Amino acid sequence: MEGTATVAIRATQPLTRFDLDLSSTLHVCSVTINGHAVAYAHRADGELVITPQRLIAAGTRVSVAVAYGAIIRRPPVVNGFSTGLIPTADGVVLSAEPTGAPTWFPCNDLPHDKATYAVNLTVPRGLVGVSNGLPVGKRTTGNTTAYQWRTNDPMAPYLAEIAVGNYRVITRSAMGVPIYDYIDRDIPSGRQRKIDAVLAKVPQMMRYLSGQFGPYPFSSYGHIVDKDLQAGASMENQTRTLLMTDEADEATVAHELTHQWFGDQVALGQWRDIWLNESLATWGEWLWRHHSTTDHESLAASYREAVRDMSGSWQTVVTDPGADDLFSDAVYARGGAMLYRLDRLIGDSAMSTILHQWVSMHRRQPASTAQFVTLATRVSGRDLSGLFEPWLFQPGKPRGA
Repeated sequence: MEGTATVAIRATQPLTRFDLDLSSTLHVCSVTINGHAVAYAHRADGELVITPQRLIAAGTRVSVAVAYGAIIRRPPVVNGFSTGLIPTADGVVLSAEPTGAPTWFPCNDLPHDKATYAVNLTVPRGLVGVSNGLPVGKRTTGNTTAYQWRTNDPMAPYLAEIAVGNYRVITRSAMGVPIYDYIDRDIPSGRQRKIDAVLAKVPQMMRYLSGQFGPYPFSSYGHIVDKDLQAGASMENQTRTLLMTDEADEATVAHELTHQWFGDQVALGQWRDIWLNESLATWGEWLWRHHSTTDHESLAASYREAVRDMSGSWQTVVTDPGADDLFSDAVYARGGAMLYRLDRLIGDSAMSTILHQWVSMHRRQPASTAQFVTLATRVSGRDLSGLFEPWLFQPGKPRGA
């Protein structure tokens, strides 16, 4: 891989130097600020330390261009996941959450530091280059094809996606939103038919979830399904969800679509609050699973299943799971179970109001657990500490669970 990243930066304080996050697996060739070469040091810990020729005053905007390259090698598996660029039989796919963004471009790798993106991918002719947002150009020259993508909705670094592969493309739409699906041609035909059948339901899912949470927040949507994504995980990249072939089922698709509201539009302020992403996406998954009935007993079945499957995860504190448990059952199932209990305690109408207001209040802004608790308390008009304390802030199995 060879690339140049141009990063538009606004200094929030006077800068004699600043850092960008860039994996040490990448080789930096040059760094410029506003077109002028500057000094830099690329440390083994993944910090690219840039020293401008003169002080950058607070409020100043500068353009930083970094040229770099690498031989892409499969990242290690940690806690069951590979994070970063993953080479495939015919290209590459990115599994970025939580720290994979710097394996392909320099950034300020924080979940709340959003930016708009323009991604230009030049790939071998016959392959397809995919990223977030909308496709705005394609040109074949000789043995290569250049694909251009634009994301005008601000996006966190870990949600930025690239993939290159032998994909077939399916296009559809919902509520005026174009949907682009990229399916690996090497997936066995029987499995492809099942995946196609699930993805065909996405327009219906989008209409239903928009009724639950508010209008779909972005200008496009779609999926990448790559058969060589084995040690990664399905991932809610903004507007372009990544799916493992064995996870391309209705529940997972609904879960990742719900993330477009919770996690993508409403960002995390810090990783310890990841339950705000995953528990709310679990709730959306449960709502879709039981959307054809208003019988709360069917929704209760998901709650009981979650509680039963928690097993050894009861000791993990939902609001501070630690790095090794960011994607544990506590973050998904325990938080989802708490939302079910909240819904039963305050009623469907108040729950709907909370989720709609949560999305509208924090549109494009980072959010925290404290803000969710405050909103739920205000909307319900009740003291909810008896629910939130044992379910979110304390280890151990809550009484009555």
